[in-house]
Amino acid sequence: MVKASHKAKRFLTIGFQPRYDFTRRKVDSIIQSGVLGKVYYVQSGGGRRRGIPAGTFVDKEKAGFGCLGDIGCYSIDECLHAIEYPKPLTVSAIATDYFGKNPKYWPGADTFDVDDFSVALVRMEGDVTFVFKQSWAMHADSLGDTLWLGTEGAIKIRNGHDELNRPSRVMYFTDVNGQHVDSYVLPTIPFNAYEGSRPIDMWFGKMRGFVDAVITDGPAPVPCEEILHNQAICDGIYRSSKLGAEVEIVIPKIK
Repeated sequence: MVKASHKAKRFLTIGFQPRYDFTRRKVDSIIQSGVLGKVYYVQSGGGRRRGIPAGTFVDKEKAGFGCLGDIGCYSIDECLHAIEYPKPLTVSAIATDYFGKNPKYWPGADTFDVDDFSVALVRMEGDVTFVFKQSWAMHADSLGDTLWLGTEGAIKIRNGHDELNRPSRVMYFTDVNGQHVDSYVLPTIPFNAYEGSRPIDMWFGKMRGFVDAVITDGPAPVPCEEILHNQAICDGIYRSSKLGAEVEIVIPKIK
Protein backbone atom coordinates (compact mmCIF):
# COMPACT_ATOMS: atom_id res chain seq x y z
CA MET A 1 0.00 0.00 0.00
CA VAL A 2 2.84 2.38 0.80
CA LYS A 3 4.55 1.58 -2.50
CA ALA A 4 1.26 2.02 -4.37
CA SER A 5 0.69 5.43 -2.80
CA HIS A 6 4.15 6.58 -3.85
CA LYS A 7 3.71 5.19 -7.37
CA ALA A 8 0.32 6.90 -7.73
CA LYS A 9 1.68 10.11 -6.16
CA ARG A 10 -1.18 10.14 -3.66
CA PHE A 11 -1.03 10.40 0.09
CA LEU A 12 -1.94 7.42 2.27
CA THR A 13 -3.02 7.91 5.86
CA ILE A 14 -3.47 5.14 8.44
CA GLY A 15 -6.49 5.09 10.75
CA PHE A 16 -4.75 5.36 14.10
CA GLN A 17 -7.47 7.25 15.99
CA PRO A 18 -5.60 7.34 19.36
CA ARG A 19 -3.42 10.07 17.86
CA TYR A 20 -6.44 12.36 18.21
CA ASP A 21 -6.94 11.64 21.91
CA PHE A 22 -6.77 14.94 23.76
CA THR A 23 -4.36 13.78 26.48
CA ARG A 24 -2.17 12.02 23.95
CA ARG A 25 -1.81 15.18 21.86
CA LYS A 26 -0.86 17.21 24.95
CA VAL A 27 1.78 14.64 25.92
CA ASP A 28 3.17 14.64 22.37
CA SER A 29 3.47 18.42 22.39
CA ILE A 30 5.35 18.41 25.72
CA ILE A 31 7.82 15.74 24.60
CA GLN A 32 8.34 17.30 21.17
CA SER A 33 9.02 20.70 22.76
CA GLY A 34 12.38 19.32 23.88
CA VAL A 35 11.81 19.96 27.58
CA LEU A 36 12.80 16.36 28.43
CA GLY A 37 16.21 16.76 26.78
CA LYS A 38 17.40 13.68 24.93
CA VAL A 39 14.87 10.88 25.33
CA TYR A 40 16.84 7.66 25.77
CA TYR A 41 14.27 5.20 27.20
CA VAL A 42 10.60 4.61 26.39
CA GLN A 43 8.22 1.97 27.72
CA SER A 44 4.61 1.12 26.97
CA GLY A 45 2.13 0.20 29.68
CA GLY A 46 -1.50 -0.65 30.24
CA GLY A 47 -2.92 -3.96 29.06
CA ARG A 48 -6.18 -5.81 29.61
CA ARG A 49 -6.88 -8.18 32.48
CA ARG A 50 -9.60 -9.95 30.49
CA GLY A 51 -10.18 -8.58 27.02
CA ILE A 52 -9.80 -11.20 24.29
CA PRO A 53 -12.05 -10.23 21.36
CA ALA A 54 -13.90 -12.71 19.18
CA GLY A 55 -14.27 -13.32 15.46
CA THR A 56 -11.42 -12.64 13.07
CA PHE A 57 -9.30 -11.07 15.84
CA VAL A 58 -8.28 -14.56 16.98
CA ASP A 59 -7.85 -16.08 13.52
CA LYS A 60 -4.21 -15.84 12.43
CA GLU A 61 -5.05 -16.46 8.78
CA LYS A 62 -7.22 -13.34 8.69
CA ALA A 63 -5.71 -11.12 11.39
CA GLY A 64 -2.00 -11.92 11.07
CA PHE A 65 -1.40 -10.90 14.68
CA GLY A 66 -3.44 -11.22 17.88
CA CYS A 67 -3.12 -8.77 20.77
CA LEU A 68 0.01 -7.37 19.14
CA GLY A 69 -1.88 -6.27 16.03
CA ASP A 70 -5.13 -5.35 17.76
CA ILE A 71 -3.97 -2.98 20.52
CA GLY A 72 -0.19 -3.45 20.56
CA CYS A 73 0.26 -1.41 17.40
CA TYR A 74 -1.43 1.55 19.12
CA SER A 75 0.90 1.24 22.13
CA ILE A 76 3.92 1.26 19.82
CA ASP A 77 2.58 4.33 18.03
CA GLU A 78 1.84 6.17 21.27
CA CYS A 79 5.40 5.66 22.46
CA LEU A 80 7.32 6.26 19.23
CA HIS A 81 5.29 8.98 17.52
CA ALA A 82 6.04 11.26 20.48
CA ILE A 83 9.77 10.95 19.71
CA GLU A 84 9.27 11.10 15.92
CA TYR A 85 9.79 7.39 15.19
CA PRO A 86 13.53 6.72 15.35
CA LYS A 87 14.50 3.80 13.11
CA PRO A 88 14.14 0.44 14.90
CA LEU A 89 17.22 -1.78 14.58
CA THR A 90 16.81 -5.05 16.50
CA VAL A 91 14.27 -6.70 18.78
CA SER A 92 14.28 -9.51 21.34
CA ALA A 93 10.73 -10.59 22.14
CA ILE A 94 8.34 -13.17 23.53
CA ALA A 95 4.72 -13.65 22.40
CA THR A 96 2.51 -16.14 24.26
CA ASP A 97 -1.03 -17.56 24.18
CA TYR A 98 -1.51 -19.01 27.67
CA PHE A 99 -4.98 -17.54 28.19
CA GLY A 100 -6.38 -17.88 24.69
CA LYS A 101 -5.41 -21.56 24.60
CA ASN A 102 -7.00 -22.27 27.98
CA PRO A 103 -10.76 -23.09 27.89
CA LYS A 104 -10.97 -21.82 31.46
CA TYR A 105 -10.45 -18.31 30.10
CA TRP A 106 -11.53 -18.50 26.45
CA PRO A 107 -14.36 -20.63 25.01
CA GLY A 108 -12.67 -20.94 21.61
CA ALA A 109 -9.41 -22.29 22.96
CA ASP A 110 -9.24 -25.13 20.42
CA THR A 111 -9.03 -22.75 17.46
CA PHE A 112 -7.17 -19.84 19.10
CA ASP A 113 -3.93 -19.41 17.11
CA VAL A 114 -2.64 -15.88 17.82
CA ASP A 115 -0.83 -14.13 20.69
CA ASP A 116 -2.62 -12.81 23.78
CA PHE A 117 0.50 -11.31 25.39
CA SER A 118 3.83 -9.98 24.16
CA VAL A 119 6.87 -8.20 25.55
CA ALA A 120 9.89 -6.90 23.65
CA LEU A 121 13.18 -5.03 23.96
CA VAL A 122 13.72 -2.87 20.87
CA ARG A 123 17.03 -1.17 20.11
CA MET A 124 16.63 2.00 18.04
CA GLU A 125 18.79 4.56 16.27
CA GLY A 126 20.05 7.41 18.42
CA ASP A 127 20.72 5.17 21.45
CA VAL A 128 17.02 4.89 22.25
CA THR A 129 15.76 1.80 24.10
CA PHE A 130 12.09 0.87 23.78
CA VAL A 131 10.46 -1.69 26.08
CA PHE A 132 7.10 -2.85 24.74
CA LYS A 133 4.42 -4.72 26.72
CA GLN A 134 0.81 -5.51 25.86
CA SER A 135 -1.83 -7.99 26.95
CA TRP A 136 -5.33 -9.20 26.13
CA ALA A 137 -5.47 -11.26 29.33
CA MET A 138 -3.40 -11.59 32.51
CA HIS A 139 -3.68 -11.85 36.28
CA ALA A 140 -2.96 -8.17 36.93
CA ASP A 141 -4.66 -4.81 36.56
CA SER A 142 -1.85 -3.29 34.48
CA LEU A 143 1.54 -3.97 32.91
CA GLY A 144 2.73 -0.66 34.30
CA ASP A 145 2.87 2.97 33.24
CA THR A 146 3.78 4.47 29.89
CA LEU A 147 7.07 6.30 30.31
CA TRP A 148 9.51 8.54 28.45
CA LEU A 149 12.85 9.16 30.21
CA GLY A 150 14.99 12.07 29.09
CA THR A 151 18.23 13.65 30.24
CA GLU A 152 16.38 16.72 31.56
CA GLY A 153 13.01 15.27 32.59
CA ALA A 154 10.45 12.52 32.15
CA ILE A 155 6.78 12.02 31.34
CA LYS A 156 4.68 9.23 32.83
CA ILE A 157 1.11 8.26 31.95
CA ARG A 158 -0.28 6.29 34.86
CA ASN A 159 -2.26 3.20 33.91
CA GLY A 160 -4.68 1.09 35.90
CA HIS A 161 -7.25 1.93 38.57
CA ASP A 162 -6.78 5.29 40.30
CA GLU A 163 -8.09 4.77 43.81
CA LEU A 164 -6.71 8.14 44.95
CA ASN A 165 -8.70 10.14 42.37
CA ARG A 166 -5.68 12.20 41.36
CA PRO A 167 -6.31 15.26 39.17
CA SER A 168 -4.45 13.87 36.13
CA ARG A 169 -3.03 10.62 34.75
CA VAL A 170 -0.02 12.45 33.30
CA MET A 171 3.02 13.35 35.42
CA TYR A 172 6.12 15.40 34.62
CA PHE A 173 9.37 14.86 36.52
CA THR A 174 12.43 17.14 36.52
CA ASP A 175 14.91 18.95 38.77
CA VAL A 176 14.60 22.66 39.63
CA ASN A 177 17.51 24.35 41.45
CA GLY A 178 18.79 20.94 42.50
CA GLN A 179 15.43 19.81 43.87
CA HIS A 180 13.32 16.94 42.54
CA VAL A 181 10.00 18.23 41.20
CA ASP A 182 7.04 15.95 40.42
CA SER A 183 4.10 17.65 38.70
CA TYR A 184 0.68 16.66 37.43
CA VAL A 185 -0.01 17.81 33.88
CA LEU A 186 -3.53 19.20 34.12
CA PRO A 187 -5.84 19.16 31.10
CA THR A 188 -6.10 22.48 29.29
CA ILE A 189 -9.15 22.25 27.05
CA PRO A 190 -10.10 25.08 24.62
CA PHE A 191 -12.93 26.81 26.42
CA ASN A 192 -15.85 28.98 25.34
CA ALA A 193 -17.59 30.49 28.37
CA TYR A 194 -20.99 30.23 26.67
CA GLU A 195 -20.66 26.72 25.25
CA GLY A 196 -18.42 24.93 27.72
CA SER A 197 -15.42 22.74 27.02
CA ARG A 198 -15.45 20.66 23.83
CA PRO A 199 -12.64 18.12 23.66
CA ILE A 200 -12.44 16.48 20.24
CA ASP A 201 -13.66 12.89 19.98
CA MET A 202 -10.76 10.89 18.59
CA TRP A 203 -12.94 8.99 16.11
CA PHE A 204 -14.32 12.25 14.75
CA GLY A 205 -10.82 13.70 14.75
CA LYS A 206 -9.54 10.82 12.63
CA MET A 207 -12.20 11.35 9.97
CA ARG A 208 -11.96 15.14 10.13
CA GLY A 209 -8.20 14.97 9.66
CA PHE A 210 -8.54 12.70 6.64
CA VAL A 211 -11.27 14.82 5.01
CA ASP A 212 -9.22 18.00 5.54
CA ALA A 213 -6.19 16.31 3.98
CA VAL A 214 -8.27 15.31 0.95
CA ILE A 215 -9.49 18.89 0.54
CA THR A 216 -5.95 20.30 0.76
CA ASP A 217 -4.29 17.41 -1.11
CA GLY A 218 -2.28 16.30 1.93
CA PRO A 219 -0.13 15.85 3.79
CA ALA A 220 -1.31 12.59 5.37
CA PRO A 221 -2.46 13.11 8.98
CA VAL A 222 -0.88 9.77 9.96
CA PRO A 223 1.96 9.16 7.47
CA CYS A 224 2.10 5.62 6.16
CA GLU A 225 5.90 5.63 6.38
CA GLU A 226 5.71 5.89 10.18
CA ILE A 227 3.29 2.99 10.45
CA LEU A 228 5.55 0.96 8.18
CA HIS A 229 8.14 1.16 10.98
CA ASN A 230 5.40 0.26 13.45
CA GLN A 231 4.46 -2.88 11.53
CA ALA A 232 8.11 -3.82 10.99
CA ILE A 233 8.48 -3.87 14.79
CA CYS A 234 5.41 -6.12 15.09
CA ASP A 235 6.87 -8.45 12.45
CA GLY A 236 10.20 -8.50 14.29
CA ILE A 237 8.47 -9.34 17.59
CA TYR A 238 6.81 -12.39 16.03
CA ARG A 239 10.01 -13.56 14.31
CA SER A 240 12.08 -13.10 17.48
CA SER A 241 9.56 -15.00 19.60
CA LYS A 242 9.45 -17.86 17.11
CA LEU A 243 13.26 -18.09 16.90
CA GLY A 244 13.88 -17.49 20.59
CA ALA A 245 16.56 -14.93 19.75
CA GLU A 246 17.15 -11.27 18.94
CA VAL A 247 16.50 -10.43 15.28
CA GLU A 248 17.13 -7.52 12.98
CA ILE A 249 14.10 -5.39 12.18
CA VAL A 250 13.62 -5.21 8.44
CA ILE A 251 12.19 -1.98 7.00
CA PRO A 252 10.88 -2.67 3.46
CA LYS A 253 12.28 -0.46 0.73
CA ILE A 254 9.64 1.88 -0.69
CA LYS A 255 11.29 2.83 -3.95
